Amino acid sequence: MSLGRHYAAEHLRTLLLDEVQLKDEQGFPSLGDFAARIKAADFTELHVIESELEALSEPESLKTTEPLHWEIPTPKDFWQDWKPSPDVLEDRIRGAWYGRIAGCILGKPVECHEFFARPQSLRAFLEATDQWPLTDFIKLCDPEMERYAGHRCHFKPSTKGNVQYAQSDDDLRYTLAGLRIQASRIDKSKPGIVSYSVPTSQDIFKYWTAHWLPNHTFTAEQATISNSYAFGRPHGWLYDDASEEQMLAMRQWRNPYREWIGAAIRADGWAFSHAGNPYQAAIVAQQDARLTHERNGEYSEIFFASWIAGAFRFTLEESFEIALSLIPSECRLAVLARELHTFCATQPSFDEFLDLVAARTGHYNGVHAINNAAVCIGSIFLSKGDFEKGITMAVMCGLDTDCNGATVGSVLGAHIGAAAMPTEKWVKPFNDTIDFEYVGEERQSIDALADWTTQLWLDLN
Repeated sequence: MSLGRHYAAEHLRTLLLDEVQLKDEQGFPSLGDFAARIKAADFTELHVIESELEALSEPESLKTTEPLHWEIPTPKDFWQDWKPSPDVLEDRIRGAWYGRIAGCILGKPVECHEFFARPQSLRAFLEATDQWPLTDFIKLCDPEMERYAGHRCHFKPSTKGNVQYAQSDDDLRYTLAGLRIQASRIDKSKPGIVSYSVPTSQDIFKYWTAHWLPNHTFTAEQATISNSYAFGRPHGWLYDDASEEQMLAMRQWRNPYREWIGAAIRADGWAFSHAGNPYQAAIVAQQDARLTHERNGEYSEIFFASWIAGAFRFTLEESFEIALSLIPSECRLAVLARELHTFCATQPSFDEFLDLVAARTGHYNGVHAINNAAVCIGSIFLSKGDFEKGITMAVMCGLDTDCNGATVGSVLGAHIGAAAMPTEKWVKPFNDTIDFEYVGEERQSIDALADWTTQLWLDLN
């Protein structure tokens, strides 16, 4: 076997094992010995097994509770347009930016590692370094990190005492990308008239191909982009509008990450630009999610875009209920969200909350949409709106720490505004500087971004 064929076989083996797990989570029957066969298969046999997996029929219950094509319902009691004062609007949007950045950087030193994804393991590390419970940015503790995780810290600029700017991160790049895409959909060519058109999945993907570098995307996003080159370039898909069929092929082919967290972390740009209008934020978020995700992956972006957008204007409870009303009521995400909301109302301890999340979601991958959404929901309600408690709790839960810190930071920052945030600890260390490191967007002023986002909202509304 050639070296290329060997690597291709191992890559496909990993993808198929993840696809089996996805189908198992979705309730596909008769998966039988698929996993064992995949582990033992050679290059040719893997392709046979792949065809068998593709031929499996979806359970009828899945089609009903988690439809592949979900139409977001128009709210029955549609709220009036939000008309905040200039000071309130500016404060809330600045708070959302501050919150997202602070939560993201807090979780960055311990993100996406198999060791830190387990809450008990992360707690052992934090206790060994006198950081449990978290109350500040994570210390640079390379000896302990090597002991517990097997490597030195990869993100020194995001550790306590070393923070001088907000380090580049996909959770932050996607937020700016969404806002830039929204701005490109505004037409001011006619004097005194501003018009806006909702970006389509194709519009969003065009932005991606023009701006993302190979190391900017992961899992589902990386699969879609890879597929676009494999399928699209011979047919001009990258230059002309791809059809719905072509977009489906790009999203589904060898992409077992369709219910992972990637879409949820892309929600914020749509939420900030449609602050106060959770329904409109959800509509745009769905266009974005359908590039790469399905079912709970898609629902999670709809849910968080609408919750963040609603948090600018409504109570945390009200905006949560609005967000829930825009996704299928019996999908796994919605069912768990309601259970967690009820549970948090009983004022459980943090350990009791962790136990429930583990019991309900322990079978999911550490970067799945559902378990990480559970962390965000619990952290927001258990914090009772306290910004520092919310973001530190989200990170202490483990799993995808930077993503969850960022999402909780967005919700709480949008809700309380910058003036009510402990900015001396959580914002001042960034020296008003954020690094995006993607084509056309390098280091820039955080406050200037907040001002520009405020103007974008005014243009859209």
